[in-house]
Amino acid sequence: MKPARAAGCGLLLATISAPVMASAQASGPAGVTTCPPEDMLLWLEVRTDTDLLAETMDAYAGAGGTLLPLGQFARILDLGIVVAADGRHASGAIDPRTQVTVDLDAGTAQVGTTKVALGPGACVRKGDIYLAAETMETLLPVRLRVAADAQLLQVTPMGVLPMVRNRQVAERRAALSQLARAETAVLARDPYRLLSIPAVEVNAGQRFGSDAALQSRWLGVRAAGDLAFAGFRGFVGLDSAGATNVQLTLERTSADNRALGMLGGSRVAIGDVATPDAQLGARSVPGRGIFYSSAPLQSFDFSHPLVLEGDVADGEQIEVYVDGTLRAGRAAASGGRYRFDNLSLGIGDHQVRILFYGPQGQVREDVRSFQLGSGLLQPGQTAIRFSVVQPERPLLRMEDGPWPRTGNALRVVALVDRGLSRRITAHAGLTRFRPWYGQERLAGTAGIKAMLAGAALDGVLGLDSRGGRAASLLAGSRIRGVSVRMLHAEYAGGFVDETRDPMSGGVALRRATEAQVDLVAPLPGGQRMPIAFDLRRIEQQDGTHRIEANARAAAMVGTSYVNVMVSRQGWGGGIAGAQHLASVETSTPLAAALQLRTGLAYRITGRRGIESAYVSTQIAMPQGDMQFILSRQSGPPSRLRLDASYRHRFRRFDLSTAAGYDVRTRSWRAALQVTFAFAQTVRQGYGLAPTSVGMSGRAAIRTFLDANGDGHWQPGEKAVGGVQVYTPAGTVMTDAHGQVLAEDLGDTLPAQLRVDVSQSSELYLAEMPGAIRLVPRRGRTTPLEIPLRAAGEVEVKLHVATADGTQPLTAVTIELVAEHGGTSFPARTDNLGTAVFGGIPPGRYLVRLLPAQAAQLHLALQAPEAVDVPAEGGFLRVKPILAHWVDDR
Repeated sequence: MKPARAAGCGLLLATISAPVMASAQASGPAGVTTCPPEDMLLWLEVRTDTDLLAETMDAYAGAGGTLLPLGQFARILDLGIVVAADGRHASGAIDPRTQVTVDLDAGTAQVGTTKVALGPGACVRKGDIYLAAETMETLLPVRLRVAADAQLLQVTPMGVLPMVRNRQVAERRAALSQLARAETAVLARDPYRLLSIPAVEVNAGQRFGSDAALQSRWLGVRAAGDLAFAGFRGFVGLDSAGATNVQLTLERTSADNRALGMLGGSRVAIGDVATPDAQLGARSVPGRGIFYSSAPLQSFDFSHPLVLEGDVADGEQIEVYVDGTLRAGRAAASGGRYRFDNLSLGIGDHQVRILFYGPQGQVREDVRSFQLGSGLLQPGQTAIRFSVVQPERPLLRMEDGPWPRTGNALRVVALVDRGLSRRITAHAGLTRFRPWYGQERLAGTAGIKAMLAGAALDGVLGLDSRGGRAASLLAGSRIRGVSVRMLHAEYAGGFVDETRDPMSGGVALRRATEAQVDLVAPLPGGQRMPIAFDLRRIEQQDGTHRIEANARAAAMVGTSYVNVMVSRQGWGGGIAGAQHLASVETSTPLAAALQLRTGLAYRITGRRGIESAYVSTQIAMPQGDMQFILSRQSGPPSRLRLDASYRHRFRRFDLSTAAGYDVRTRSWRAALQVTFAFAQTVRQGYGLAPTSVGMSGRAAIRTFLDANGDGHWQPGEKAVGGVQVYTPAGTVMTDAHGQVLAEDLGDTLPAQLRVDVSQSSELYLAEMPGAIRLVPRRGRTTPLEIPLRAAGEVEVKLHVATADGTQPLTAVTIELVAEHGGTSFPARTDNLGTAVFGGIPPGRYLVRLLPAQAAQLHLALQAPEAVDVPAEGGFLRVKPILAHWVDDR
């Protein structure tokens, strides 16, 4: 509670006793009484159900109830009612058709053609007319409720108040970037270098076991940095038999579509890459080749599956949660990379949480936000995606492996989108691919994306060189928080569509149908439960068909987060059958450093029983992590396993141990691994660093007072500590040297950083940009200088001459207008006539009244005023400014 408001609490007793004091008040002219004494003053907060109109407004406890100031209250509501200089008359308009006049001497008021008695208690104080709340309701289009104990005046508008309407107009203008300052985002540039010292992560270990097959040694080296003016990513894996996996990629990304300079491009890569998904035909596959895209880096289309990929540590288990429900999970793939490429999501905002569970109990997460739209482009805008890849093969093949039988056939994908209008985008594609165990073919597609009645549509036609034909229609919408996505496709002539049935191995299809519904259901106690339904039916050309249906839900049950899924898989044709499966997973914090995870999958039909089950306990320690797992896997043969592991974090490396025992086979195994990394640190330069550095981009942030305004730090410029920077991985704060390292910023996709100087070591700082945007790179520590400028805090008091002398003028908007550039900073006077302006950059400013309000109130300043904010900023108190009423009516 503000101090001013607290002063009114002691007056509640006086409010209650006000009727008793009525007889002691002296009578004045007709309808007018002497105002209550100053010790009957109340300060009320004024608000509607949805808006705060004023933090404080004067009021008095009088004989007729609570007395409210007509002029002050009208200015708060942005009504053009002005109290005359004599304080006994008022006039103005509620709207162009309704005039209001008040005559205290006559004890009457007129609203339009209706005459109203002012009632008891009307009085004059400090140049304003005070009326009972009940009387105020007859003059103004509001209903009022005074809660003296809560120091609150609750206003219920009988229409749209001008103040609220003006705010809504300002918000709409801001949304349209008209006549209002939109949030600014500064793009931080970090040019690629010919060569940079890479971030390197090394892990080496040995396995032991009761069987020779369980014994091996391994070495994994991951490196990332700049090479040949591009971002470099490499991985080398070796085991007892020698080199088994080598992956190398050179990549350039650009948020402003200049990855290849004048040739454009938002992302260009060579080495181990992946093709984009075609609308019909070829799906996205990884392999060795090249990739080019001019589509915006953060452009996500509901007609294409969402692809998640990134670096992963050896032995980590991965789970993907979309809007709170578990959608996918798997063990880490070889090569130090993970990839999920079949996440179909509906239109709207989606939060994706990727959880990584290490073998020693360590848990880390990567939270990403995706906004999936209709895929429409601006009129005249073109987006190109092109890739040539030898599928499923690494850049350097060190050994013969289980490669798919695609021979040496190259997969070529070329996709073009072109915006025709704001609601229509045309797209076409040409692909050359060989399905698994199928024949090579050339496929072409053409289609139209459109918005119709609030729904996004995508219609596509496809032909291939082997006589195949296809047509599909995809529709998506979001209705009252429910996301709906539906697709149907028809095929003929042996058309192979991997995007609908990626694991079919090249089988020709007849039709495919998909439906997906996502919603959030409210629960008692304010909780919300995400629910997802999806259905997929595939019918092959030979008549066989498969159907898969899933229902997922998640909720907090006590302190446990519970994920439940029920699924049905059925197939018909030559061999018919069905399988129903239910699974539940829980995560429960038992203590600050103790986590319990459980999982159970149960076959409901067929051979009923437990498919799999596990109980895992994860313990976080100051210098390490420990995990115990008991798991059961159905057979044949079934297995019951006990596993335990521990990781200890030393200053310069991590040491991990693990052991396990199989109850059925009575076999045991153990492992020992050491992990260390080299990377750039905040102030010590290149050296040993946390072992996660090779997995994500980082930023070395420096905040300082930019004395010369060049945007770059020089020796002698003052560091600013205590600046909070909000990053995708959490919040970091600069130290006394103005420095901090922001980690886990991701890679490839732009990261938004927001700066908060409210807790900094400098009291007066100018307004910061709304966001800082940078594109992090793997293994790269981006130097990010955040220049801060000193600012002033200006206090202005506004007075007006009345019959009772000079009085504070409340609820009036004052502007400071920059002498050069015309930038304006508004502030509204409080109940003491004081307006406070914060974050004012150094310079000279003219003081003026808000023109629209000044004209409405017939108010003007006695003389022009100016304020000079010095270069070092600080607090400035301007001498009181005098205004006067202009009688030009």
